[in-house]
Amino acid sequence: MKPKILATISGAILLMVIALHYGYPLVTADTAAYINFGFHFSMPVDRPPFYGVFIRHSSLWASLWYPVLAQSLIVSFLLIRYIRHLYGAEPGLRHLLLNLLIIASCTCVSWVSSQLMPDIFGAILLLAVMLFYHEKDTSLRTRILYIAIIACCTLVHNSHFLILAGFAGIILLHSLYLRHKARIIRSLTLISVSVISFLSLCTLNKIYNNTFTFSRGSHVFMMSKLAETGILDQYLEDECPTHNYSLCQFKGNFPDNAVGFLWTMDGPLYQTGGWHESKPQYDSIIHGVFTSPKYLSLFAQKSAISTLRQLSQVQVGQPDGNQARFVHDAILAFFPHELKEYRTGAQITSTKSIDPYNNFYILVLLASSAGVLIIAGVSPHKRQLLVTYAFLLLFLFCNAWVTATFGNVWDRLNNRVIWLLPATNIIVLLRHAREKWLRNPEINKN
Repeated sequence: MKPKILATISGAILLMVIALHYGYPLVTADTAAYINFGFHFSMPVDRPPFYGVFIRHSSLWASLWYPVLAQSLIVSFLLIRYIRHLYGAEPGLRHLLLNLLIIASCTCVSWVSSQLMPDIFGAILLLAVMLFYHEKDTSLRTRILYIAIIACCTLVHNSHFLILAGFAGIILLHSLYLRHKARIIRSLTLISVSVISFLSLCTLNKIYNNTFTFSRGSHVFMMSKLAETGILDQYLEDECPTHNYSLCQFKGNFPDNAVGFLWTMDGPLYQTGGWHESKPQYDSIIHGVFTSPKYLSLFAQKSAISTLRQLSQVQVGQPDGNQARFVHDAILAFFPHELKEYRTGAQITSTKSIDPYNNFYILVLLASSAGVLIIAGVSPHKRQLLVTYAFLLLFLFCNAWVTATFGNVWDRLNNRVIWLLPATNIIVLLRHAREKWLRNPEINKN
């Protein structure tokens, strides 16, 4: 077997270790929706259908282990190319495997790649974008491959096209200032991919639901965010005396978070028309908020605070056995032979806390970041480090801003990508140790 293939497969197995340890892929209540959407191919009101399509085809209609393997193989493939890029040379099979082993052991990546959710595609998007911008001497075929991966990633989650457009837009402005022709072209390419993905989803909604819109539930998500931040209460306090909004009855009594607004069956959403009938009223309120300097300024303040809060969400959420039970019927319908495996998995049967893992991951993040700061001053790769971390931190910020401003402050939405910061630290530190070892004549003699 070729070393590259061996390294990719070995890396994928390492990235699946949490699923293997738990005895079955990790799931959430949303996993059932993705499975059902994929096998029935319907256009859901609240999310794109494409991760469901990925599950359907990568499962080979045989097992939910295969989608986890498939996404882990993609991450492993891109991580290996990322390691080679940072090393600037071929590090060798043993050193590649060492990097992959330490990354899988010392970051939360396996928790993300072992879960049947589109979260891991946020990291895949980040890796593909970094390589598209920075990998040198890539062939046209490789660049097309990166573009294809990036395009697929933008289709699996509502936040990805906006994250990509924002990130590439900032790089474009900086590149125009520096007159960096290559980055200008690549930024324009990525912005085009984002726009095409947006229009593709709008077109699919037009075909299936006769509505040319990116998401038929966008008004609900925005209203839930306004309720979570308290802006909705203030707006209704001012407007209810002159506007007969049905939401006025809930003024001051909205759920404390967006999740409660969205999914409480007897809550405000379902008592004001649900996902469809609520749209005229919600659109009117949203328009009023964003055309008022008072509320627009308040929204900007809340956005900044939420972004900072999102960036601090570096922990892994406790796998929820109660949520896992929502997936039972979907597995029964499409993978009945895996029901026993699913029911006996540790996500349902175990109540063991994962706090020790989270404490360890935080320690690794802090220690490895400190290590990189120490060696950065004496590293011969100062410029590469500066550019790499600038791009990486910018993407992490864009991810936090988009998800916190238009979605939720939630550990899942940040840890899906934040693990790449300690992973990059690990690669840089191992490269530094390897170079120091190679430069030491006494060690080489031995």
